Amino acid sequence: METALREFFAGQPEVMEWGVASLEKPLPNAANLQAWVGQGFHAGLPYMENRLEERSSPTLLFPWARNAVLFAMRQPAPFGSDTGDFRVASYALGEDYHLAARRILKAAQVHLTRALAPEEIRFEGFSDTWPVFERDLGAEAGLGWRGKNACLIHRRHGSGFLLAGFFTDLDLNVPATPAQDFCGGCTACLDACPTDALFEPGRLDASKCLSYWTIEAKGDIPADISEKSEAWIFGCDICQDVCPWNRKHKKDAPPDPAENRPRTALEWLSLLRRGGGFQSRFKNTPLLRAGRRSLLRNVLIALRHGRSEARAAEKIGDLSDLSDLLDALSREEDDPIVLRELRRTHEALASSYLSAKNPTP
Repeated sequence: METALREFFAGQPEVMEWGVASLEKPLPNAANLQAWVGQGFHAGLPYMENRLEERSSPTLLFPWARNAVLFAMRQPAPFGSDTGDFRVASYALGEDYHLAARRILKAAQVHLTRALAPEEIRFEGFSDTWPVFERDLGAEAGLGWRGKNACLIHRRHGSGFLLAGFFTDLDLNVPATPAQDFCGGCTACLDACPTDALFEPGRLDASKCLSYWTIEAKGDIPADISEKSEAWIFGCDICQDVCPWNRKHKKDAPPDPAENRPRTALEWLSLLRRGGGFQSRFKNTPLLRAGRRSLLRNVLIALRHGRSEARAAEKIGDLSDLSDLLDALSREEDDPIVLRELRRTHEALASSYLSAKNPTP
C-alpha cells in the first residue's frame, strides 16, 4: 500500500506534499474547535455547527476508517498577484480546486484498487464534501503547523496550497510527525489584519473576517467592516501575504494565470449586470460561490473604499462612464441591499467627480 501511494503521488504534478494521519484517537485540537464554535466565532455558519463531534473524530463518520491520507495542491496563483482595481484571493484566480481534488481522488481510488487487487479496499474522498477538519488532519499528517493566521503553514511551501484527502481502512506504515511550530515571535499576520479578525494567535473571529463577508455572507456588510475592506471583493489574503514563510516562497509559486478576467471597475460592473456574462465567464471557478449579486455588492463597496475610485478620478471620463453604468444597474436591479449600495456609491462618485472637475488649488 505504501509503495502504491508513493507511486501515485509521484505522478501528480498538482500535488506538492502528501502525508498520513492516524485516526486512532480524536484530533488533538478538537476541544479548541468545539470552544470556537461554542463561543460564536464561526459567524453562525450552520455547516460548522452541524456534526461537530464528527469533525473532531472522523471515525464517527466512517467507523471502518483507520487512516486519512491528506494531500496539498498548488494554488493557481501566488499571493500578491496583480488583479487590477480590485483584489481577489489568490486561490480563486483559476479553476475551482474542488474540481482538481475530485480528479486526483478518482485517479487515486482507481490506482490503489488496481495495485492492491484482489484485496478490496474501502475509500472515501473528501474536499469540503464531508464534515472534516482538513487543516487539523493535515497538521497530523505532517503537512504543516497551525499558524498564527489560523492557516496551515509548511516550511517549503508557506500556506499557498489547498487540502483534500481520503479515508481508508488499510493499515499504513507511513509515520507522520506533526510539524514543529515555526511562527516564533512573529505577529505580522495579527498586526496586518484590517478588521482585527485575528484576535489571538491562531484564533479567528469569522464575523470580522473579510473572507466571510465577501464570500459567505449574503446580507448587508456592516459599516465598520466595509470601511476597512479596501479593494477586496472576494476573500482576503492579507494575513497570508505578509507571512514571512509565504514571502520566502513566492519565487517558487506558479505564475498568475490571468485568464482573461476583468481588471477595471468598468469591466467588473459590466460583467455583473443582468445578462452580462458572469456565469459563463466564471464557470468552474470559486467566484461562483459568492454569486453575481454578492459580488456586485462587494464591487460597489470596494469602489467607494478601495483604490479604484482614486484611479478613476484621474480621468473625469472614467467617472462619467461609471456614473452611466451605475444608472443602468439601478434600473435593472431589484435587490434592496444592492440598490442601497448603488445609491451610496453613486453619491460617492458624484463627490469625486466634482472634486476632479474642480481641484483644490
